[in-house]
Parts: sequence; C-alpha cells; structure tokens
Amino acid sequence: MRTEGLSVNDATVSGLVQAANRPLSAYEIMDKMPPERPRIAPMTVYHALHCLVSSGLVHGIETLNAWFAPPASTPHVGGIVTICDDHFADAHGLTFHAPEGMSTESKASAVFVENITDSRLVEQIAAETGARVGGTLYSDTLCGPDGPAATYLEMMHHNATTLVDALAK
Repeated sequence: MRTEGLSVNDATVSGLVQAANRPLSAYEIMDKMPPERPRIAPMTVYHALHCLVSSGLVHGIETLNAWFAPPASTPHVGGIVTICDDHFADAHGLTFHAPEGMSTESKASAVFVENITDSRLVEQIAAETGARVGGTLYSDTLCGPDGPAATYLEMMHHNATTLVDALAK
C-alpha cells in the first residue's frame, strides 16, 4: 500500500479500506479505526476519502455512499479499454471504446469481453491488434450466486480487479 505523502489520517483510512476487501461507508471506516487512535469526526473521514480519491487510491460508489480500494493499487496504468464506467477510466488514465468499429490500428494493450456478449469479436480484435484478452467484465447483468459477480459490490470488485490485473501486465 502506498502511504508516502499521506497524512496519518489518510494513511489509516486507506489501510482500512484496503484491508476490508469490500466497499465501506465513512461510518464503517470510523468504527474500524484502531482503538489506540482518538475517535475522529465523520468530516475527517470524508476529507481523507476525498484526498484518497484524488490520488486514485480509493474509488467511490456514489449511489451507495461507499468507497473501495482498487486491487493492486495502480494509480495510473494508461491504455484503451473496451467497455466499463467513466469514473474508473478517469482515475486511471484509460479510454473506453465499444468493440464495434474499433480500428485494427488501435493501440489497445488489452480488450475485454462482456459477460452478456459473444466473445468472438473481442478475440478477433485481440488477434488483429496484438492486444491481450484481459478477461470478462460484468456490465448489464450479474452472475449466479456462486460466481464472481453475484452482487453489485462483487461485480464492481471483480471488474476493477480484472481491469487492473490485465493492464498492469
């Protein structure tokens, strides 16, 4: 976990979010603060989260008012990705494109299959451009209860892990 340049509060909040391996609300973060630290106010947690989002160490899920740490924290990996959401793209210097109409001259380092589509087009793009097939992303539907994206939060975690792992190679 990267902590250089972070305040004590920011580093503590970052560590708690990383360790949780699931999105946490600000109040859950407050409840998880180490007992040897003085209790901090909600605004202090929100300030730390704002700083951590700005540095790409955590991402927010606004509709849930929760935050999660991207796996294998890579603040800026760069690249072109097919499909996903703009908040993740902006934080990591990515560009998202639909596979239809994608040029074979593309500089994509990885392409991804959506769980609801036929993978043949993405595999053909990978073969013609030299990009890797980075894995399967869940977009418009979740998987069964035993799969990697059985809930919305598991889907977000799976997609973030898949993107970061593929683009970090």
